[in-house]
Amino acid sequence: MKNIYIILTQSGTILSKVIKFATAEDYNHASLCLDDKFENLYSFGRLRPYNPLIGGFLIENAFTHVFGRFKYVPCMVIKKEVTDEQYDSICKTINHFIKHPTDYKFDIPNLFFAKTDITFPHENKFFCSAFVGHVLQTAGIEIPNTLVKMRPYQFTKLDNAKIIYTGELKEWCGIKCKMPEIKTALMN
Repeated sequence: MKNIYIILTQSGTILSKVIKFATAEDYNHASLCLDDKFENLYSFGRLRPYNPLIGGFLIENAFTHVFGRFKYVPCMVIKKEVTDEQYDSICKTINHFIKHPTDYKFDIPNLFFAKTDITFPHENKFFCSAFVGHVLQTAGIEIPNTLVKMRPYQFTKLDNAKIIYTGELKEWCGIKCKMPEIKTALMN
């Protein structure tokens, strides 16, 4: 058995404030971390820190990119135990995204309509929580909603999920990792 971590955040960008206002939820971004060092967080989001419309698969950390723009980033860290087979499947899926990032697009329409009954065709398109849900679902982990309706807080409802931290992202990640360094691949 191994642990994975889902990190929920509220960055403070204008878009995140709009989403927070619309959803009335404390966290509106979800990332996946595969180790307890918290150096690399995998997600879908803005590829350019100041442009919310150009997005896709990204490897982020607490100290750079969008998170690096803000002094305080509220977060919740959820620990989920997975089997070795599920962990290997998760790594394989993320490696595929790392190797083929341009095969996938940012799903802006479904991002804005996630809390409604409206759905747009979404082949090879993701927003943050849909991406994390997809990776988990591909590994055989049941998620509490459909991908295009998945919202960050719903990851707290995963079977055997445990909230292990709420507080400031940089503080948590600073304790866990010595030097933030983005790695380009998980496995050889």
